[in-house]
Amino acid sequence: IGNNNNADLGIETNGTTRLTVEADGDVAFDTNTLFVDAVNNRVGIGDSTPSYALDVQGVIQVASGSSSPTLRFLDDSDSDYFAFGFNRANNDLRFASNIASDILTIEQGGLIGINDPTADGVLTVRASATTGNNPILIVDNLSSTGNILDLQDNGSPVFTVANGGNTN
Repeated sequence: IGNNNNADLGIETNGTTRLTVEADGDVAFDTNTLFVDAVNNRVGIGDSTPSYALDVQGVIQVASGSSSPTLRFLDDSDSDYFAFGFNRANNDLRFASNIASDILTIEQGGLIGINDPTADGVLTVRASATTGNNPILIVDNLSSTGNILDLQDNGSPVFTVANGGNTN
């Protein structure tokens, strides 16, 4: 199967082109369902003109036979990585790295844990050994107006740190 001239090669079924090997080496499956740009070493899914190594137009579903389907972003020069994934056992979203397993957890009910996989409140922040001499929380009001911090109970103020540091 093939040709010796500068023409595309197409495979059709039922009058519809299903696979095209273009003269320049690009390959298209079902027009733009899957497209391989041989010149630039790029793959497009739902995109016949990919701009990146993998260019996807549409919704991506990540599934795994394990309990934690995960996307990992790797540094190919060493073993460093950053990942986020879904923990099926707890129905939560986790952000992790090769240094810390639970950087950020967002639980199904909306609770958020920083350095804590099981948040005890709406926002739970736990210091760890890697925090060192760094503060646990920094609140910095970069404008010259408004309070720095307002703690409320059912909409009523209970503690305020005003701009300039005064407390109520």
